[in-house]
Amino acid sequence: MVACHLPTLADETSEQNKFSAQGYRITHYRGSIESAPFGTSLINTGQLARWLVEGTDRTIAVNVLPVTWLYGQFIVTDDVLHIPGSIWLPNVGFGELDELWHSYFESSLKQLRAQHPKARIVFYCKANCWHAWNAAKRSVDLGYNEIYWYNQGMEGWVQAEFATVSCSPDKLNGGKGSELLSVCLQ
Repeated sequence: MVACHLPTLADETSEQNKFSAQGYRITHYRGSIESAPFGTSLINTGQLARWLVEGTDRTIAVNVLPVTWLYGQFIVTDDVLHIPGSIWLPNVGFGELDELWHSYFESSLKQLRAQHPKARIVFYCKANCWHAWNAAKRSVDLGYNEIYWYNQGMEGWVQAEFATVSCSPDKLNGGKGSELLSVCLQ
């Protein structure tokens, strides 16, 4: 006798509870993802590598890997790998953002676009990470275009044996004023 699991109303309800009314993933941030958010495009490792060779005037990679925020500062206890030249905007990929994180994300995007008006913005995190998916969706919802989602994340980048760097998250002010966003360099 073969046992199988047939979908039930409880399964469907459980899946629906993973998303906010606005369509952002709000729980279980790692797992299989069927498609890129509406208004964005999915890219692979080879495509991202080719784009990055063109320089930041054409492509900006943004890591949204979350980290602990405590007493007004980011707490990073281990080296975190990044794609060289990327920007780290942690905690902006959660499904529900309070005003602090929403403002940080919005002001950072505004500054990125001011510095590089025609650049593609590629969001990444870990492989199959809903944080990057949410950040890409949120960018489109804020009216930005040329938004891409790199779902293979750092695991895909490392597996392809491309260079990596360690760096610190960008300051929470999101580059307000004349301060530039921090770039992860070698």
